[in-house]
Amino acid sequence: MKITSVRGVLVALSCVSMTLASGCTVVAGGGTSDHGLKVPPEPSPAATAAGGLKAAALSGADVAGFTVKVPGDGAVPRREDVAAEERCAPVAFALVGAVVGKAEETVTRQVVDGKGAATTVTLGAYEKDGAQQAMTELSDAVEACAKGFDVSVKGERQRVTKVDRELAPQGAEQTMAFGITTDKGTGKLVVARKGGALGYFTAPVLPQAVVDAQLVKLG
Repeated sequence: MKITSVRGVLVALSCVSMTLASGCTVVAGGGTSDHGLKVPPEPSPAATAAGGLKAAALSGADVAGFTVKVPGDGAVPRREDVAAEERCAPVAFALVGAVVGKAEETVTRQVVDGKGAATTVTLGAYEKDGAQQAMTELSDAVEACAKGFDVSVKGERQRVTKVDRELAPQGAEQTMAFGITTDKGTGKLVVARKGGALGYFTAPVLPQAVVDAQLVKLG
């Protein structure tokens, strides 16, 4: 079965063809901060306290109608594989399934539907206020680079032509979602924070069931 996922729109890699995303920005929680982010007065305990991120990652039994795969080495680009203007780099990292900021631990899963369309889900665990700082970095990058920027992934250059904020899903303390247009297509990016953990979701069309299931598992 051919797998189609978001990353290929930003860069075509081996057998995985991806389309970059359309996203949004809103949140559940207490007071408001800049750029429309709503931040709760106090963060909840880290969702990954018991069992680490591997225990919090989706498995095949968590989402009906989807297959959950562990990507092979090199299937999801790392931060060092991505080159972009410094102020735009957080957006570029998130778009390919890499984390923003300094995560102490990461895990990635590909969640594939019956038609072969894949959602890349990357979880990152951060110390202290690292997760909140990463959300701020990403929001600031979107403000600075909304009209487009150049990015290179594993040496393949591409142009992100537009980044739009959209309505984000509920179920976390902070959530941002963006609609991304590139010179090769469009896709979706959602980033959600629960305590000291961030979930990054990228797909051509993002299934709400995948986001919901992962946020529940994060606790």
